[in-house]
Amino acid sequence: MRFPAFSLLPVLVSIASALTGYDVNDIIRERCCPGDDCYPSQEQLAALNTQMEGRLLLPAMDEYRNQSHMYNTLEQRFPNLIAMVKSAKDIQAVVKFAHAHNLHVTVRSSGHDYMGRSTWEGSFLINLSEMNEMEIDLNSSRSQYGTVKVQTGLQWQEIYQKLNAVSRVVVGGSAHTVTPGGYTLGGGHSPVSRSLGYAVDNLLEVQIVFADGSIATCTESRTVIKTYDGNFQYVENGDLFWALRGGGHSFGVVVYFLFRLHPMPKGMVTFASTIAIDIPAFGINYFNATMLLLRDLIVTMPTQWGGYWMINNGPGTFPVGESVIQYRGLLSLYFNKFGAWDGTEKAVFKSFTDWATAANVPFTFANKSDFWDFEKDAADPPITRAYLANSLLQPELLTEEFVSFMHSGLFLTSEYLACTGATLGGKTTNEPSGGTPLHPGYRSTITSLSCGIVLNDADKDLLDQPNKDQERIEGFWPFAEGLRKYGRGMYVNEAWKDNPYWREDFWGSNYDRLLSVKLRFDPKNFFTCHHCVGSEHLPGPKDGTSVAARMAAPWLLVVLVMGLIR
Repeated sequence: MRFPAFSLLPVLVSIASALTGYDVNDIIRERCCPGDDCYPSQEQLAALNTQMEGRLLLPAMDEYRNQSHMYNTLEQRFPNLIAMVKSAKDIQAVVKFAHAHNLHVTVRSSGHDYMGRSTWEGSFLINLSEMNEMEIDLNSSRSQYGTVKVQTGLQWQEIYQKLNAVSRVVVGGSAHTVTPGGYTLGGGHSPVSRSLGYAVDNLLEVQIVFADGSIATCTESRTVIKTYDGNFQYVENGDLFWALRGGGHSFGVVVYFLFRLHPMPKGMVTFASTIAIDIPAFGINYFNATMLLLRDLIVTMPTQWGGYWMINNGPGTFPVGESVIQYRGLLSLYFNKFGAWDGTEKAVFKSFTDWATAANVPFTFANKSDFWDFEKDAADPPITRAYLANSLLQPELLTEEFVSFMHSGLFLTSEYLACTGATLGGKTTNEPSGGTPLHPGYRSTITSLSCGIVLNDADKDLLDQPNKDQERIEGFWPFAEGLRKYGRGMYVNEAWKDNPYWREDFWGSNYDRLLSVKLRFDPKNFFTCHHCVGSEHLPGPKDGTSVAARMAAPWLLVVLVMGLIR
């Protein structure tokens, strides 16, 4: 199908202009962009493609769409090139090429980043999804129950299933299609973190590619760097390893992580309950009662128990006889015990189940044979358009004032709001040997609470949609700001994108040391992303034109035109 050229141009130019307001404008260095004379030629790109075990993708290729998509489509961007790397050598070649041509590199493994750190208009995107090698060593001298080495493209569901076969468990994400890359670099909480700690607490080794193409293997005690031409350098300290244990995504491109393994429990137990909160027909509102019960439960929960709680203010119905009863808001509890049934389970939930029985609210206990039997039914979050806020809630701050704040945010607004709380505490309070750069609030929190609005009404006029989105996003900011009051720090992987206090909330007093390590190993600040270590030190273009404008304007027109005429 063809469209008249005159009808497309003003629309596409307006879209490109609307997209240039993104915060990255102010923090990334001027790069060589598509359309610039300095941009690599087709012959140079063909030579790189021949050098790789993997391949380069262009927007005209059918595979491009699947390999560039973001699970949060609010952050969908269109890179100019995608490098589907398959080995450490591929990563080295691609990074060295991009560095030589001053290209803006982005790095994606699964596309789950809520803030759009892993993509950008016109960038050279390194896609790690085909880096999927895995090595299990049950006799490792580095850990009592063995180790597992995983490349950054492996999905957690693959890792769990392979470890299940040898009766081992690793700390990883609950979403099956998430990969270890960004998850681990942001700290990594898990349904079993209360029993086993954060992912970074179980990290023993990382291999990473630097901007000059050299490759470093780092541990708690040293970093061994192999330069691109084969020479070795030794750094006799663990500073880089420390930084990679939660310091974010701007130090280089990770090849693999080596994690400590844990023995498989003889079984697991789950507890689940879902409560309709506001039922006008019955004159019932369970919000205050259930939130206070939930608070008391997660504060006193034994270390073996973990899991999630979720709350939203959406409408729904349920049948009562021949009638259909309307409600607003659901509270769902999904808790799990890292261990078999031993008779103590009902006592843990007694206060809640006594209330639930009196209120005729259903709840269930269930036995699971092993970790994968528990994890296999976990549902991935759907592809959506979402904008998040997060806070690492502190037990002493979960007063009735917090309950009132949540009630106002959920039920005194017409905006749909949904929150997920990952229960923490237990072993997450223990700092591992060598330490981590995580905000101190990670060690004292009892819940990482992420709340978001869903912008799924993307049916506005093409030119008006960005304005409507921004209006709703800015309307959410007071809630995001207010949520900070009840926590210390934010979970890097599910954070408030427009947070003006991001350095303080992500890493606290550790930020200065992180920045020092960053500039030691990436002195030109080649790797950057939104609210990542060092991003505030990158100047914009010297001619005053935003980087995003230069990247988006020429390149986005091409991508959109191709999409319209296909």
